[in-house]
Amino acid sequence: MSQPILRIRQAWPSDRADIASLLRQLSYDITPTEVLAKLGVIQASSADMVIVATHGDVVIGCISLHVLPLFHATGFLGRITALVVDKSTSFHTSITFDFAKTQPQLGNDTNSTTPAFPFFFCAFPFN
Repeated sequence: MSQPILRIRQAWPSDRADIASLLRQLSYDITPTEVLAKLGVIQASSADMVIVATHGDVVIGCISLHVLPLFHATGFLGRITALVVDKSTSFHTSITFDFAKTQPQLGNDTNSTTPAFPFFFCAFPFN
């Protein structure tokens, strides 16, 4: 029998209870109903995303990502507003996101000084 695979994917509405449970581990008082409402807003946005990590069919981690245009310079700012891995899993201390692994620069300007997006922005492109 094979071991369950760790997968990264966009959050689904059916993940709301698991995401709420994860966020409560960070001391956020949020209900599955509130998570569902927020997921609806975020999924309608081309600049926001919630990604979950699953082990088998179990959601064990969550990250919320937001991209904002810079006012003072060319390019965008990527923000992480929540990042949690279930403290009860063996992955709690071993999951890392490789922020150094990058993809091509933003925009069409090959001389741009804008930092490249981390891999997760390219794996889950914003529209």
